[in-house]
Amino acid sequence: MSENLNNNKPKINVPRPSLSWLYVIIALVFGFLYFSSEDGSASKEITYTEFKEMVSKGYASKIIAYDDNTVDMFIKPENIVDVFGKDANKVGRSPSVNVKIGSMEALDKFLDEEQDSGNFTGSISYEKQTNYFGMIFWNN
Repeated sequence: MSENLNNNKPKINVPRPSLSWLYVIIALVFGFLYFSSEDGSASKEITYTEFKEMVSKGYASKIIAYDDNTVDMFIKPENIVDVFGKDANKVGRSPSVNVKIGSMEALDKFLDEEQDSGNFTGSISYEKQTNYFGMIFWNN
């Protein structure tokens, strides 16, 4: 008889919260981190020939060469319009151009020549390229 009493009780289905919304939020955060730039400044990719022309014209304020044969060249404020076609207020604090180079030796030789001729007076630094997003997902 006690079994019948237990069976007669109405069963309440409490909905279980779905965690799929959490996965969507995590994916959006990773997507934002992957596609956003560090300081919100404009950046564009150029050819090595364009890079050499810009350095020769004196547009470069700072050059960072990475171990994966890529270079970031930061543009002087007075030359932003020439490179991006926009004024300094619209491109951010430190706009840059990115270029893939053939070798570090050729870059060093070119920059030495430009420094000797007075076309490039900025700083040069060499850094290791770090992709934190890639390290999280593709490193074993």
